[in-house]
Amino acid sequence: MGIGRTIERKEKEIKHVIQSEAKDLVQSTWVLSRFFTTLRSVMNDNIFSTSMTRGQRNNNPLNIRHSADQWQGARKEQTDQSFVQFETMAYGYRAAWKVLESYWKHFKRQRQPFTVAHIIARWAPPSENHTDAYVSTVLKLTSLGGKENLPRPFMGIAIDKLVRLFAAMTTMECGIPYEKVDVQAILD
Repeated sequence: MGIGRTIERKEKEIKHVIQSEAKDLVQSTWVLSRFFTTLRSVMNDNIFSTSMTRGQRNNNPLNIRHSADQWQGARKEQTDQSFVQFETMAYGYRAAWKVLESYWKHFKRQRQPFTVAHIIARWAPPSENHTDAYVSTVLKLTSLGGKENLPRPFMGIAIDKLVRLFAAMTTMECGIPYEKVDVQAILD
């Protein structure tokens, strides 16, 4: 009986390790998928001479997709079929703040918390992204709590949290590190 329990315990430990490794593998696969998607985009756009990402070229750091919205600062000629192109990075961040503001209103009406996980699940839905890996990375980059309720955008209290959130999301969307000072400078 003692040996049977020992074997069961070891079996559970091994299963736990395998599940943990599988989760890491899924996250790594997602990151590689994002890399190759970006690489394909660069190759398709014939821009081998530049090191800028699509979000940078479009001045759209959070990759806002085309919609019925008429964004202030949008370029007159939109050559990217998927994402809005802005005149400046500041206009791209302004649009992202507007989207975040609409999310806050939506969550408030639905009486849902306004957390990093809720925001990203809507911003980068599982149908298009590995949302859990996105959330995990943003939480690590921002030092925000996973269940921490964030303040309404543009409210002076804890604006730093939202700037950190945008810097981390820009890092995820553009694939290159952004610091909160970069975001803050554009928003000032």
